[in-house]
Amino acid sequence: MKKVLITGPEATGKSKLAQQLAQHFNSEWVEEYARTYLNENGPEYSRSDLDRILHGQLDLIQQAERRQEECLFCDTGPEVIYIWSKHKYGVVSDEIERASNQNLFDKVLLMNIDLPWEDDPLREAPSLDERKIIFNRYVSFLEERGIDYTLISGSGLDRFSSALSVLRC
Repeated sequence: MKKVLITGPEATGKSKLAQQLAQHFNSEWVEEYARTYLNENGPEYSRSDLDRILHGQLDLIQQAERRQEECLFCDTGPEVIYIWSKHKYGVVSDEIERASNQNLFDKVLLMNIDLPWEDDPLREAPSLDERKIIFNRYVSFLEERGIDYTLISGSGLDRFSSALSVLRC
């Protein structure tokens, strides 16, 4: 099975692209567990909640792996929790560090910040300057670990077409 990670800062179209690709390839996509966790527990969270979110995300991925045979599209992975923990708290837990150092994915699509910001009560970084900082953290994270990635830019169909051009499922 091929696992495709769709990652990047908030409001970059990760969920939409994951859904589109799963539908196109008649496959499955794994939702971002943080959204479920925050909807159930409220938008306020602490650093220790990030470990629970990590475990929830990894559990969703493992459950989907057992059901899927060809391609699995993941809307975020441990790297999102790592980068957010570094951004918000300045540190990451040992669990998040370990999980983020394992390359769980066969292909990584990094979503660019070229889409307009969409308000959402669970999002925290609306300024363009802050989004640039966070995006650069994604680039650094992937490059420091030698993870090959494809930058996905544009809007709507452009993003979907760009992703399709680099995927073989």
